[in-house]
Amino acid sequence: MSYINDRITLEEVSKIVYCIDFLYPKFELKPNELTQLIKKIKELIKIIDSFSQKDGSYRSSSIFSPLEETRYALFSLNLLEDLIQDMRYYYDVKDFKPISKIYEHVKDIKKTYNFIIEAHSKNNY
Repeated sequence: MSYINDRITLEEVSKIVYCIDFLYPKFELKPNELTQLIKKIKELIKIIDSFSQKDGSYRSSSIFSPLEETRYALFSLNLLEDLIQDMRYYYDVKDFKPISKIYEHVKDIKKTYNFIIEAHSKNNY
């Protein structure tokens, strides 16, 4: 989790979140570890949010297409929301409100949906 900073890309975020999601259920977190995980989840959500664009896409780098970067963002948010729910259930964490819908951390889900549909139609997927 020490790799998490405001200079990482969405690709890197997705890899970090995937690792956290994989390792998280493998052991019982101690209170100080839980506190750090809560802090890093909040930080990751803010980082992902900072890459949100007005058209519903996510962009952090010129290396990947906006569609690919949006996929990284959605993948990461989905796993983070699952982690939040797990932490609320297994550790009684109150630092997060319950997740009431999938992708509730996406700024404008309709714009993101439309961006994906339009990007797919342009690329003939």
